[in-house]
Amino acid sequence: MALTKAHNRMIAGATVNVLDYGAVGDDVTDDTVAIQAAIDSLAGVGGTVYVPSGIYKISAAIVMTGTKGISFVGDGSESTSLKQGTNTVPIVQASGNFINIEKLTLQHSPSVDYTKTNAIALNLVDTVSHSSFRDLRLNGSAYGVKLTTKDTSAAAVFSCTFDNLYILPYAHTGIQLTAVNSGSTGNVFNNIYINGFKGSPATAQNTEVGVYLSGMTESSWNQLNVEHAQLANAFVCYGGETMVINSLHIEGVTPRSGPDGTNANYSGYIRSTNKALVINGMSIINSFYNSAYTASYSVFHSISGSKAEFHGFVTRNNAKTGTVITDFYFADSVANNGYCYLWNGVDSDGAGVVEFNLESNLFINGLEEMTYVVTATPSTSGTITLQAGADTMRYAKVGRMVTCQGTINVSSIASAVGSSISLNLPFPKLNIPESSEGAGAPVTYYNASAYSVIPAYVPTSATSNFQIVIDPSTLANAHTFSIQFSYIAA
Repeated sequence: MALTKAHNRMIAGATVNVLDYGAVGDDVTDDTVAIQAAIDSLAGVGGTVYVPSGIYKISAAIVMTGTKGISFVGDGSESTSLKQGTNTVPIVQASGNFINIEKLTLQHSPSVDYTKTNAIALNLVDTVSHSSFRDLRLNGSAYGVKLTTKDTSAAAVFSCTFDNLYILPYAHTGIQLTAVNSGSTGNVFNNIYINGFKGSPATAQNTEVGVYLSGMTESSWNQLNVEHAQLANAFVCYGGETMVINSLHIEGVTPRSGPDGTNANYSGYIRSTNKALVINGMSIINSFYNSAYTASYSVFHSISGSKAEFHGFVTRNNAKTGTVITDFYFADSVANNGYCYLWNGVDSDGAGVVEFNLESNLFINGLEEMTYVVTATPSTSGTITLQAGADTMRYAKVGRMVTCQGTINVSSIASAVGSSISLNLPFPKLNIPESSEGAGAPVTYYNASAYSVIPAYVPTSATSNFQIVIDPSTLANAHTFSIQFSYIAA
């Protein structure tokens, strides 16, 4: 037997069986040393470590390190289990290139709480690349998958594939991949199911985050489910660019305070600073929203100029409590050029998908469509007051082309003097030469006795107003302007 093992170590792509190294898999014997010996036998050569059906008790982390391509394969997550009895260490640690782990259950037993920060089912260490993690059940850990670093100067996951991960239950974060000095790129996640259940919905774990990403770029998700937990956030994406999620499902979740139970840190089921986040198909159902956890409650919380697109957005059967509730919240994104596109959204909870706290730009159906309050100013002196409720115009912006339309009513005037009146624009005009004939459009004017058409234009000498050519002193209460014009924004 010893000769056979030595022979296998010399054969690239060899398969070794943990039973041949003394593992038992009877849920009684400590199999840590035997399993590690099987893995170490392929160091520098590569190959497959086969773990037959059974429950393999371990007391330390199983370590996979190297660049020669080692596979660690069970008989299926319902058949082969690594059972970690030490609640302060990971189950499997992987570092390096061309690592494959599949068809296993990784479980902490008993299940741990959020304070056990090293209780990680699948611990990726330093840099992991060109590797795959498939058909895994991650059970009872604080973290399902977590990237950590021994060398604080670098940590990244790139060109890796995560397929069919079933994370249930977890105590802190389902998946946490926090890059150090960036470098996490080109990853693919398929069919990821994260559930905070601990027996039943009534005993859902007081978890922290479903998915937490930092510094990850150019990666995609195909079917992500975050369900049945008390969450600070369901999906967090800090930094990075180009993140695509195809089908995001959030169900049965409630907001929560911080992991210590005191710090209110809930700020949206989706929180992002990513510069190109695209979500195709998103549903939030049977969940609870409570504005008491934060003044900036939201379904989607954008900070630092996040740019996001939602294609197909549905909320259904959710309970909302509190007065400061908004579906889309944008913080400081005016200064940081943040925006959000909404395509084909439906809110069955009654508020509509354009329920938002707007500190930046919201784009609906590929357009930016909003209203703005109009003010009217005589060109020389005096004041013009517009009627409340009839002082608002709608605009649509595509690229830099802005079209404004609406009807405004005069409420009163005071000592108005000049040759025209000026109306403010929703965006400054690009300062390019334009003739008065071509820059604006005729305005329909009703003076309480008859309609007339008068010229209007965006002046070449100004960038912030639209001018109607009419003597403001002739205006009176109830005089009405029906306006439509276009211009190029700066």
